[in-house]
Amino acid sequence: MTTLYAPDADSSWISGIQDPSTAQAARGLHRRIRTQWRAGTRLPSDRALAAELGVSEWAVFRGRRHLETRGLLVRRTVLAPGALHPDDIALDACVRDRIRSGYYAPGTALPTGILGADFTLKPGEVRRACRRLIATGALRVEDGPYGRGFYVAAQRQETPC
Repeated sequence: MTTLYAPDADSSWISGIQDPSTAQAARGLHRRIRTQWRAGTRLPSDRALAAELGVSEWAVFRGRRHLETRGLLVRRTVLAPGALHPDDIALDACVRDRIRSGYYAPGTALPTGILGADFTLKPGEVRRACRRLIATGALRVEDGPYGRGFYVAAQRQETPC
């Protein structure tokens, strides 16, 4: 039996969305992902969701974009728990290979701007791609010599890709 996707129940990140109708749409979509929709579920049209949530189609579109940046959706489809967004697979593999080879030594700041440009990812999408690297211990977030950012962990962990 397929279980419902249960992303972090903490939706405090939604409070950072400045537009109230977009925040309302993101909150409603997040709630449905947590409680109703299974991984692989294709979302209804923006028009149908807008009517359900009591917001404009534009607010639903922007809310979906926030959830995609969080790694919960990909092109109107709910991602499985722990699954990498398809746009993040190449960056994830590249960073892991560079850590394994020693190109990125422990303590090295990850060049997120360059990686974003190389893989055609926006800053929020690079952060999304780094979440799994953090979860597996390959990267850590810290205030390092170059400011707050992603740094290669001191103890490199070999995990299956």
